[in-house]
Amino acid sequence: MKSLRDTIFYKAIHYVYVVSGIREYVPRKVTDVSGVQTRKHRLVEFYNDNYENESVEALIKYCKPSDSVLILGGGFGVTTVHAARIANNVVVYEAARSQYN
Repeated sequence: MKSLRDTIFYKAIHYVYVVSGIREYVPRKVTDVSGVQTRKHRLVEFYNDNYENESVEALIKYCKPSDSVLILGGGFGVTTVHAARIANNVVVYEAARSQYN
């Protein structure tokens, strides 16, 4: 359980970092996310390396090379890369322009 001091500190950092817009100017770092190299995380961010694990595990379990896979909301491409490693045909759609870089 977080202490009151930790909670106040977290909220202050969140405001300065996220709400003020500074986060958008912090460069991204290359990190391994579920076995795929991405630029998902900013230099000062901590991350969960189990990102999209359930989707990746389902692909590995159920997908065959002869399958076609459609991914809606490709995000940082973790699931897409795993699908491409297995299936012959992968189509991905990502609507958020912020994910294009």
